[in-house]
Amino acid sequence: MPPYSKLFGALKRVWPALKWGLFLLVLVFVAWHGWKLWSGFDQVAAPLHWRWLVLAVIVSQIAWIPSMWYWRELMAALGAPAPWSQVNRAYFCGTLGKYVPGKGVAIVIRSALLRDCGVSSTTAALTVVVETLTYVWVGTLLALLLYPAVGPHLPRWIDAWAGDPTLRWGLMAAVVCGGLFAFAAMMRSHGSLANMFRRRPEPPGATILNGTGPDPQLQTAEELKPPQAADPLKNSATRPPLAVALAGVLVFVASWWMQGLTLGLTIHSVSAAPWDWSDWPFWTGTVAVALVGGFIAVFAPGGLGVREGLLMELLERQLGPREAVVVALLLRGVSLAGEILAAVTLYYGVAGTAKRENR
Repeated sequence: MPPYSKLFGALKRVWPALKWGLFLLVLVFVAWHGWKLWSGFDQVAAPLHWRWLVLAVIVSQIAWIPSMWYWRELMAALGAPAPWSQVNRAYFCGTLGKYVPGKGVAIVIRSALLRDCGVSSTTAALTVVVETLTYVWVGTLLALLLYPAVGPHLPRWIDAWAGDPTLRWGLMAAVVCGGLFAFAAMMRSHGSLANMFRRRPEPPGATILNGTGPDPQLQTAEELKPPQAADPLKNSATRPPLAVALAGVLVFVASWWMQGLTLGLTIHSVSAAPWDWSDWPFWTGTVAVALVGGFIAVFAPGGLGVREGLLMELLERQLGPREAVVVALLLRGVSLAGEILAAVTLYYGVAGTAKRENR
């Protein structure tokens, strides 16, 4: 056995314990930091304004519509269009899978719920990955672009290191080139993946030799023909992949600004300050840093703990320590409440639609 195989096997056995250890360590640290912010100051958090929270829940779900549209466009570009109702159902039900450790359950749920629509598991899984990575890619670019609005709220040592425009623009160029290359590579891999995971047809005489098939004399010539394997690219690429990528960038920019508006509404549910639209770039940059950081932390289900820690750090100087803790927790509650409500409603509201249409 090659040495790298042994190393990979050892890492595979150690990774679950390492992942849970990191997750618990982050949770403990974030909880300790939040408690220190809460108890170290005498200020009293403002009372909740529920109308802002309700608006935040609504806007948080509207912000995912561009993601659903883009996912559907990716599947259509690979020759597997799906009805809007089924895409919505699969998307929101799969979103709850991100809270299961590993970040792969969402892919499984979405692929399974689109199987009745004629979308292969390979196509569904690949487009979920492409959609997610494109979303994170655009969020990273926005966080870099909006750094002037976010930087003053960071610790000084981070601002001194990341405030160099040359470094920031160089990093942005690297992210752009890397994202475009990854998109092209993943889209071109569809045919190879479909062929790899396609179930190979059994030879026509195999079942007869095994004693499980019918007598060949009783079969017609048409029945004895070997089954034809489906061509995974029969209806492929109805739209140029580059055009799909550019469309994804545009719709995800709108989606991230909606996520920033969700944060702004959540902030105003606990803040007595008047509404100021000039804070919108700060809200969007802050939520981009938090969500992208939570995604990169693969050991944290749904970015739990990591997202809250980043939000508290960025909001402390803007709102105050106690409000920062409350908003970080409330934003998680806003997202989770909207996702559960949408998933339950769509799962039972449109269940079986694709089967009825097929019949």
